[in-house]
Amino acid sequence: MRGILQSDACIQRGLYQRDYVDKLLANPEAHFTRIQGSKLWYLALLEWWLQVHVDGVVGGSRRSERLRASAAGVAVCAVT
Repeated sequence: MRGILQSDACIQRGLYQRDYVDKLLANPEAHFTRIQGSKLWYLALLEWWLQVHVDGVVGGSRRSERLRASAAGVAVCAVT
């Protein structure tokens, strides 16, 4: 979660107050919603979804880069 929430894409998107994200990352077990869901999990999941479905990030690389490599006949492997 730290990697997603501290990524350049997340910071540039500007959806979250950075001080609040840092507070959640510093003590994730202390911040829950009224129905006992992790606030940190919700933020990270939304940012991951945006990176995959809006930014086109797939397996750590941009979808357009993978498509270009595929069109050129180059095998592309995603390491997770």
